[in-house]
Amino acid sequence: MLYRSFGADLSDLYSSLEDPRLAQDMQELQAQAGRFRETYRGRVAMLTPLEVRTALQTLESLWERVGYAYA
Repeated sequence: MLYRSFGADLSDLYSSLEDPRLAQDMQELQAQAGRFRETYRGRVAMLTPLEVRTALQTLESLWERVGYAYA
């Protein structure tokens, strides 16, 4: 079984810590986080309610994926 230091079993997602899918998922998360930052940094006060909703939904999606990668 694949365990992180706090005991979460990742074996259903990745075969090992060296699994290329884990590295690929981490790279994609970093790219998505970068796009989020570029889109919203310095603009939060100017967002419309719809844009705030979209930003929060995007952020929630990122955090869900981070949770899977670091679970």
